[in-house]
Amino acid sequence: MELSFEAEVSTRHLSFLETGRSNPSRRMIQRLGAALDLPLRQQNHLLVAAGYAPVYGQADIADRSMREIRDGLRFLLDNHDPYPAFVLNRMWNIVMSNRTHLRMLERLQAVGGSRREEPENALRLVLAPDRLRPLISNWPQVVRAVIPRLERQIRLAAHDRELEELREEVLGYPMVLDALRSSSAAADGVALLVPIELEFDRQRLSFYTTIASFGGAVDATTQELVIESLLPANEATRQSLVRFAEAGAQRVGTA
Repeated sequence: MELSFEAEVSTRHLSFLETGRSNPSRRMIQRLGAALDLPLRQQNHLLVAAGYAPVYGQADIADRSMREIRDGLRFLLDNHDPYPAFVLNRMWNIVMSNRTHLRMLERLQAVGGSRREEPENALRLVLAPDRLRPLISNWPQVVRAVIPRLERQIRLAAHDRELEELREEVLGYPMVLDALRSSSAAADGVALLVPIELEFDRQRLSFYTTIASFGGAVDATTQELVIESLLPANEATRQSLVRFAEAGAQRVGTA
């Protein structure tokens, strides 16, 4: 009854669709997908399952059709300097970064001796034992912040096998499940925000994360993009980032 009210369709007709006594129209599938708040990619899956062509685009961000989206993202990223910012796709791959994030990531990988991947995956970077984990001083807290975010994404995505496989992979990393079950998990709720704290080059940087996405997207790829911005959690981190950016600019000018 609740779904029929949200979708503006009679409960009788909805029951017929559920039991297969009636076949849904393309419009009805879109109406139900919107009422269920399904991501556009999953609404495409429903359309295909019912014998219709997908309605919502799923172009790669590098495609020509995505140029305006890339330009908008580049504007946001560049204007967040000297603080790190990057863009994630639905699989948590980093598809765009600003200069500060690129330089910081290169330095972290050099200090930690971790390998580089293409594309870099934010979950693997943080959770895998041979990536940035040794440099994250509050790693268990970060695990308890990141994994629930992934779980919420999977619930909304409704049977996204690729995301489910990614979850299985990262939960299989050493100590991840232990961090999730840690007795200190209750204490995480005391703080207003959980920072990510990095220790390298004899300094400790502390960041808060903000997450943004496009409103009113009618393309699946665009809807799934996430802009993640790191904000300095204290003055010492802010000053370190400013110096870091200035040093990078000097190297570019010298070159």
